[in-house]
Amino acid sequence: MAPLPEPPSLIVAPLQPAEFRPAYPLVRAVAPRVSLADWLRFARRAAGRGRANREGVTTVRHIGRPFPSGLCCWRQDHDLEEGRVLTAEHIIAMDLLDAAPVIDALTAELERIAARLQCRSVRSVLYPDATMLADRLRLGGHKPAATLLAKPVGGAEGE
Repeated sequence: MAPLPEPPSLIVAPLQPAEFRPAYPLVRAVAPRVSLADWLRFARRAAGRGRANREGVTTVRHIGRPFPSGLCCWRQDHDLEEGRVLTAEHIIAMDLLDAAPVIDALTAELERIAARLQCRSVRSVLYPDATMLADRLRLGGHKPAATLLAKPVGGAEGE
């Protein structure tokens, strides 16, 4: 008799209203300037039903645990060369033992979302200190495609 497959230990799903506040520590880890009020406003908009094909927040949590171990914000964009692309930002995976399965679960879900939305690629915006995340994405077939530069305008630098 063949061994039974291992039950999945991670749940990957769109952010739900009950997770808005429990997810905030992860948000702060990847976006420390975001206030709780700003996060709640963003989360409500991104989780709205009318936006399911344009933007969202995906979470990963261990079965039986109330708090997410990972999340990412995504949106559908249009690129001159590629057409539809899925852009992922604020990707965070935190796990006491091993963040790699959380990262893998997030990236697999991003690929499923991209396929469902008929996007030609997934673009992951990574910040300079995301070395482990970048290494894991490279293992999954992602490669550098551009350099992103940003400059605050209109007094936004001090905020």
